Amino acid sequence: MSASSCAACGFANPAGALFCGNCGSPLGRPCPSCGTVVSPELAFCTSCGASLEEVERVAAEERKVVTAVFVDLVGFTRRSERLDPEDVRGFLAPRARPNGLPTRTAGKVAPQVGGQ
Repeated sequence: MSASSCAACGFANPAGALFCGNCGSPLGRPCPSCGTVVSPELAFCTSCGASLEEVERVAAEERKVVTAVFVDLVGFTRRSERLDPEDVRGFLAPRARPNGLPTRTAGKVAPQVGGQ
């Protein structure tokens, strides 16, 4: 591939450059199938014919790390049957409160779900 001129500033960039060495504008994007640098406005690779639009949709997906914590309080059902609902809530409140880690790491706490 020969040197490519930047459409934004006219700088002559070396072959294979994806961004302009003078202004930082994108010069092209690599085809995910064959690696050929193609013009950003193309929908298909000019070397192998692979769709570039489909790749952009996939690239927009996001993976997230999720941590799930399940807690079983031994004897809870038996104990809660003997207590008033207010006392059960008072017993659970300190145990159901997150320790601050989810909010410090931009996490979320799912609603509490009761068991059988």
